[in-house]
Amino acid sequence: ISCPLAPLYDVYTQEFTSRGRRALKRVFRIFDADRDGLLSDQELMNLQYRTFAIHLRNDEVVALKKQVSKGVTQGTRNDAITFEGFLGLMRMFIDRSQPQTPWTILRNHGYDDDLEFRPRPELLQPPDSWSHDQLTVLSRGAEEFLVDVFHQTAREASAGADAAAAAAAAADDDDDD
Repeated sequence: ISCPLAPLYDVYTQEFTSRGRRALKRVFRIFDADRDGLLSDQELMNLQYRTFAIHLRNDEVVALKKQVSKGVTQGTRNDAITFEGFLGLMRMFIDRSQPQTPWTILRNHGYDDDLEFRPRPELLQPPDSWSHDQLTVLSRGAEEFLVDVFHQTAREASAGADAAAAAAAAADDDDDD
């Protein structure tokens, strides 16, 4: 099985590529069920089981969080793993020459070797038992979830735009000197 490092991680800067970071952020958000920006014990267990079909024991979760809190600045908060902690955990696997772990997570969530999102075709098709005139209706909970994701993404995009505008303004100020 191919586990190309270059699309995911830059070995010279020892940082995730922008595409790698974005893909891992998407996976993190999928499992952050309560949308608090943290992976709780149960959310970590869900990620482990859905990706590898292996249950994590409570003591394994505690050990994992301890490892992240020791190895990653701001890797944990409120006894849960932050996104930076999740990236740090993926970096630990890469540093131990185990890139197959982050790649397994990414592939199980629809990413190819170029970090292009390509969901499996069967996920995009309605079940065979549906007739062509049937509709899918979202539950109230599903609607709320999508609205929450939209607002979270909009806040992050706005913060990024604000930072870019501030940087551009600072550059303009430097040009005036």
